[in-house]
Amino acid sequence: ESYSDLPIAVSHFPVRTLFQEAVHLIEPQADAKGVTVRLDVCPEHIMMIGDRRRLQRVGFNLLQNALQYSPRSGTITVSIKAGLEGAMPAGLGHMGDEVLLMLVEDEGPGIDEDDFSSLFDMFFMKEDGPCLRVGRGLGLHFCRLVIEAHHGRIWAANRSSGGAQFSIAVPLAAQGST
Repeated sequence: ESYSDLPIAVSHFPVRTLFQEAVHLIEPQADAKGVTVRLDVCPEHIMMIGDRRRLQRVGFNLLQNALQYSPRSGTITVSIKAGLEGAMPAGLGHMGDEVLLMLVEDEGPGIDEDDFSSLFDMFFMKEDGPCLRVGRGLGLHFCRLVIEAHHGRIWAANRSSGGAQFSIAVPLAAQGST
């Protein structure tokens, strides 16, 4: 239920490489479905301090979720940028001076308004709709726990052009992690 008692294995790593690896892991499934995965990291050489393995799993989980809801021949876009906290979306709380913002966007049906409050809950799974449900409802919950363990925030929204957008804001340095 919580990572509050688990130690975070902190290392220093390039963000681009971390998410390239997550994209590489999902590519066979995306290729089979005809979905393109685009990765845009700006600036190219962002470095981060955090639990590389768990953060990579967060990236993979978000990509897997986006792929599940993407239509054939659709596109999943992963956008990553670094900036000062003041340049990030309002309402995130204090995270430190430099923040990593990651967006995973798909072209699927989007998220029902009724589901936003439960989306990151343990075992939450949408039971109706056009998509086959695979899994146990733990992926987004895991993402929330890992991002919160890194003193960050994760949230979801519907894109104005259709589809879902999952966003993460996390300090570039895992402050207070043990």
